[in-house]
Amino acid sequence: MIHTDELYRKIYENAEKEYTEYITELKEKDAEYLIDHAYEIAAMYDIFEIFKSECLSLPALTEYAKIEHPLRSAYTYTLKFDDSRMEELKDFILKFGEETSERKANRFYQNPDSPRYNKSFGKAAGNGEKYFFIASYNRDMMCMEYFESNISTANHSGKTDDFIKSWVSKFGVGRCKSILAQVINDALYDGRYEKEVKADVGKYRFGSKDKEYPLIRTNEHPGLINIVYKELMKMEREKTRKNEQER
Repeated sequence: MIHTDELYRKIYENAEKEYTEYITELKEKDAEYLIDHAYEIAAMYDIFEIFKSECLSLPALTEYAKIEHPLRSAYTYTLKFDDSRMEELKDFILKFGEETSERKANRFYQNPDSPRYNKSFGKAAGNGEKYFFIASYNRDMMCMEYFESNISTANHSGKTDDFIKSWVSKFGVGRCKSILAQVINDALYDGRYEKEVKADVGKYRFGSKDKEYPLIRTNEHPGLINIVYKELMKMEREKTRKNEQER
C-alpha cells in the first residue's frame, strides 16, 4: 500500500530545498534580471504553494516523488500552456472592468433624480455604457412593479396622492412619467386618456416606434393611469419652476 503522507513528505523536502536554493540565487541577481524573470519568479512561488497544499492526486504524487527538482519540472510543463494563462489573466482583467462598470451604473441609478438612459442597447454597448442601459431599464421595471403593486390599493383607500408622493420619492418624477407615457403612447386611441395627457407623452421615445427600449406594459385601468399621469405632469411643472427660481 502506498502511503501518501510519505510521498508528500518527500515531495515537500525536495520542493523546499529547490525553492530555497532558487531564492538564494535570485538574491545575487541584479534588478534587470529580476524584472526580466518576474513571470518565472511568481510562477515558481505559486507552484511551491500548490505542493505545500497537499492537493495532488495519487498518480501525481507518485511521479513528483521521483523528481529531484519538482518545481522546475512543473514550471517547464506549464510553459506549454502559457497562452491559456494569459487568456485567464485577460478574462480576470475584463471581469474587473465589467463588474466595476456595473457597480458604477447601479449606484448612479439608485438616485431617483438620475435621468433614464436614452440610447438604444446597441448604441450603449458601442459607447461602453451597456450597464447604464441595463441599470436604467431595471429601474424602469422596478418602478412599474411598484406602481402595479400599490396603485389599486391606494386608489380604493383614497390615498392616491400619498402613493404618488411615495412612488416619486423612490424613482423620480421623470422615470415615473416616462414609463406611464410608454403605456399611454401604445393606446392613444383610448378615449379615457385626456388630450393634454396624449399631447405630453409625445415628447418621449418608445420601443414600439424606434426600438430604443423593450416595451413596458401594465393592466391597470386607463382612467387611473390618466389621473396619476396628470398629477405627475403637475409635479414636473412645479419642479421645473422651483429649479428656475433657484438659478
